Amino acid sequence: MLGVEDYYDTLLQAQTGYLLAMHEFASKNSLACAVLFNMKASQVSSLQNVSKKDWYEFISNLKNWVLSTKLDVANHCLFEYFINNSHSMESISQLVNSRVLLGTNLVSEQYGLSNISKYQSVIFQNICLCAQSEPSFTKGLLFLPKTTIDLIREKYLRSNKLHFIDPIFPVFTINKNIHYGTLFKIDKTAHEHVEQALFSFFD
Repeated sequence: MLGVEDYYDTLLQAQTGYLLAMHEFASKNSLACAVLFNMKASQVSSLQNVSKKDWYEFISNLKNWVLSTKLDVANHCLFEYFINNSHSMESISQLVNSRVLLGTNLVSEQYGLSNISKYQSVIFQNICLCAQSEPSFTKGLLFLPKTTIDLIREKYLRSNKLHFIDPIFPVFTINKNIHYGTLFKIDKTAHEHVEQALFSFFD
């Protein structure tokens, strides 16, 4: 049975994969990256200036969770929307993507979002499993409010697990309480900034 350390490792590994896929996506389509990850053009440019190797070394050594969920066009939490509809027999990708800003104008395959979607699926599953088994730890690491943890514990076990592998537009982005300019320096100062930043799971 998985313990707290196992969940910690798997969640941070999934975060590393997601952030690496984000970097690869930014190098291919800066405009779409800015839109889908709520970033300014200058912030995407700063990310592009970091080499893939240096970015990987930096993010693989992060000890903190740095992702937060985006809000949809109605200012509702996309992650909670996904969980609330995880039992649906309808296409979860259509349900979620239609609520992403400009979602109807972007096509996952067209913009090469498959890697991001794969790691996001892992994050979804790991968060739900962690919330089921270790709710207090989940709250501490991810800054999830009790209401969200309760929602996961209510919905996850009876959810349609196929939804967790559907191609969905990015639901997570780098937490807005992190200064992107400092983060993308990928140095000791960046690590210290992440450790000292005030987080919320909700963007």
